[in-house]
Amino acid sequence: MGSVITAFTNLFNTKTPYSICMIGLDAAGKTTILYQMKLKSTVPTVPTIGFNIEKFQVNNVEFSCWDIGGQDKIRPVWCKYVDTSDGMVFVTDIFDEERWVEAGEALKSILDNYKNKPVLILANKADDPNDPELENRKERMLKTFNIESVCDFWECRTVSGIVSATDNNPLVRLLPAFEWMVDSLEKTHSMRKRRQDL
Repeated sequence: MGSVITAFTNLFNTKTPYSICMIGLDAAGKTTILYQMKLKSTVPTVPTIGFNIEKFQVNNVEFSCWDIGGQDKIRPVWCKYVDTSDGMVFVTDIFDEERWVEAGEALKSILDNYKNKPVLILANKADDPNDPELENRKERMLKTFNIESVCDFWECRTVSGIVSATDNNPLVRLLPAFEWMVDSLEKTHSMRKRRQDL
């Protein structure tokens, strides 16, 4: 009986739905992360050619998430999905140091025209959360990205898009990242509403 009441209450407590897009270079782990958020488990995925769209919930907030392929030929259309989204998630492979410059340039090209929307950068594939070099690697990656000048409202979280021996539930690190996105979207939504009411 209690679970029925909780489900019924949650139905009416659902907050504003948001549309977000998840972009990043190919093989960064975007689709794996998307399905971990939707299904709460890891499933085999294949490279995304084009896009996927799925819905999932975080704290009674429903996300419609566009998962856009990261191949060279697809990147020019990223901006169309970003423009129509409330927020953006950029996924990068924290161990693919050879592609950090490429990833940073791809992100910067979007951020140059992307204002007043939250950006979450997921430094993915950090399979060992206790790796002593992880924080240093993340700082070096962000320095390589060189995006501070164009983006005031963003956060970088270190997550793992796969199940590993050291962290068998990647949602432990994914959920706080998307909870940050919820908070950021709600703040942005409130500010826009106040401006409209003036």
